[in-house]
Amino acid sequence: MLEKNADRSSIKAKELFVVIRKMLPRAILFGIISFFIILIPYFILILVLVRIFGHQIILMQIASYFVGILMILFMQQFMLVYVKDGLDYFPALGKVIQELKERFWDKLGATFVMNLIITAFSAAGIVVPLVLYFTIMLLIGIDSLIGLSLLIFTLVLIGATVVFIVSNFQIFLQILIHLGEKEGEHTDDIDLIGKHVEE
Repeated sequence: MLEKNADRSSIKAKELFVVIRKMLPRAILFGIISFFIILIPYFILILVLVRIFGHQIILMQIASYFVGILMILFMQQFMLVYVKDGLDYFPALGKVIQELKERFWDKLGATFVMNLIITAFSAAGIVVPLVLYFTIMLLIGIDSLIGLSLLIFTLVLIGATVVFIVSNFQIFLQILIHLGEKEGEHTDDIDLIGKHVEE
């Protein structure tokens, strides 16, 4: 919205909901089509990896993690192009494949690092409250712990909040990658204008 309204510095929540409501049918359709076009082949690929690396657990973990990171990058970029840019499904698929060919390892590396950060924070958000819970239970006993239900609820709430917040980091990163591609398109257009002038 800020792209289309360069003179504005803020957008109201009501305006955002209107845009989201318009995008929602495309997002649902994207999920349904992608289930058959992308996700079924993805699961077949995972089964092939299991068949190849079934006895080598470490190699299996590395290969499946790499394919998983690639899938996160691909699907989120694909969804942004299809839903936000409004292209048809297969033209959007072609555009994303072309975009990912440029600076592929940079994009994959950024997605990988962000996934590590999310995993670390999510683990901390779950493990720290659990450790505190069991530590308190051991120190004061299970009978006294019933009176501290508010503390336990607070710890669980903090953990859930941390997990919820960090789970959105990957989406923010993918939006930045997408906007970087859009900016690159505009730069290419400017370069072409200069080229035509020289000719």
